[in-house]
Amino acid sequence: MVGQFGMGHSTSHVEPAGSAQRILEAGIELLARDGEAGLRVIEVADRAGVSVGTIYTHFDSRDGLIEDVYLEQYRRLIGEYLMPLHRVVGADCTREDILRSLEEATALGSTSLRAANSVFRAETLGASRRRPNLAQAIQRENQGIAQLEIAAAREAQDAGLLDANLDVEALVGFIQGLLFGLALLDVDDSEQPSPERWREMLRTFFDAAFIPPT
Repeated sequence: MVGQFGMGHSTSHVEPAGSAQRILEAGIELLARDGEAGLRVIEVADRAGVSVGTIYTHFDSRDGLIEDVYLEQYRRLIGEYLMPLHRVVGADCTREDILRSLEEATALGSTSLRAANSVFRAETLGASRRRPNLAQAIQRENQGIAQLEIAAAREAQDAGLLDANLDVEALVGFIQGLLFGLALLDVDDSEQPSPERWREMLRTFFDAAFIPPT
């Protein structure tokens, strides 16, 4: 019996659908409320409107369910934070679109939702240290995100929006490292610089990576 998402207990990487999706949604809610130790399969089943047997049709064990819940939530968060290039680069993209997306992704002044998401991301990374399957799955997710960002950066280079001599792999690595680091400031923003000075500094830095407008 296998799980859904290609970790150690899964044979394929497919998008959740139907009852599996409801189970994951319920698992996300209950994991946030009760933590890993307090998550009970019977309560997940009740909230998802399925039988316990249905859960074990999709997930091979309670641990497998917990790992897939962590991974599903992690995917949602990294989709928001780690793809500022991929989400805007395209046929109608401009230099200003890229700069704006980078500024939005790296802006200071977290909301309560963004702070909560960052806490969950930190918890997921912590859980992965105890769960090798989850750690491997997160590594694959991060590699996939990086490849999408690198492809978007190269597309921007081909369109003349990025300096042709720029090392796009280094740029993407820097941006992703910066975004992971900002998650810590989202949790504790007591020592943040002013948002205006931060934005000015980032604009200067990112602007240097682009071909100056003619």
